[in-house]
Amino acid sequence: MTFFLNEYDPAKQRPAQGPDMAPVGVFEGIGAMTSMTMRNRDASFRATREVMNERQITAEPIARRIGIDDLNAWYQANDAGYDHLRPAPTTVDDFFAMHGPLAADIALDIARTSEPHNPDKWKDLDLTDTGIEARVNTRLQAEDRDEALIRAMMPRYGGLADLVGGIVGSVADVRILPFLFAGGGGG
Repeated sequence: MTFFLNEYDPAKQRPAQGPDMAPVGVFEGIGAMTSMTMRNRDASFRATREVMNERQITAEPIARRIGIDDLNAWYQANDAGYDHLRPAPTTVDDFFAMHGPLAADIALDIARTSEPHNPDKWKDLDLTDTGIEARVNTRLQAEDRDEALIRAMMPRYGGLADLVGGIVGSVADVRILPFLFAGGGGG
């Protein structure tokens, strides 16, 4: 799953500013470029992580509609089940805490299976993975547009913001920090 972000084009004119919009400062431009660089370097990883989070957020209200008894029954019938060492959870929150990301898969599976038989119960929720990915892509693209707009509104020092923001965005990665002391980097 990938999403594509529009590249910043310095040849484009900056957008017209109204009387209530102040020009963007250098530090705001550097911050925007740092965020854009970090997001572009880890675009696939971040998109995957955001989709997993969105699945969890989508599955929680679904699981509450299903109820703890049906969730436990599905797990008992289709997976390892519960025993005296691993007792069945008593609330939906406990179910999500016990099963982690698998809880979202179980809730979505139950809802998708019952949707053809009871469409009114699920008509207000998008149960498809495509819908979840579309919401994430829309949010990530909006963040990129906002930062590109900030960068485009800089009256001066755009090159400095690009340079410093690009350097900081490339280096400010937790995975690279230990290697900086050895004189290297990675990606």
